[in-house]
Amino acid sequence: MNPETLRILESISRDRNIDRELLIHDLEQAMISAARKHFNSLDTEEFGCEMDRLTGRLRLWRNSPEGQEEVPLEA
Repeated sequence: MNPETLRILESISRDRNIDRELLIHDLEQAMISAARKHFNSLDTEEFGCEMDRLTGRLRLWRNSPEGQEEVPLEA
């Protein structure tokens, strides 16, 4: 994801009168859901995602007993 994603979200927010933070939260939740499906996980707490509000960069991670490990978005 990149600044273009932020511009698209801003445009949707403005055009549809939807809170930008709600759109970002929904995108983060969609990424978590996609990761759970990709890795066949039933654990709702196994993955986390956060979008940088300034750069549009998405960070996806997997919680494990050893700590958080970054999940490359290409995976």
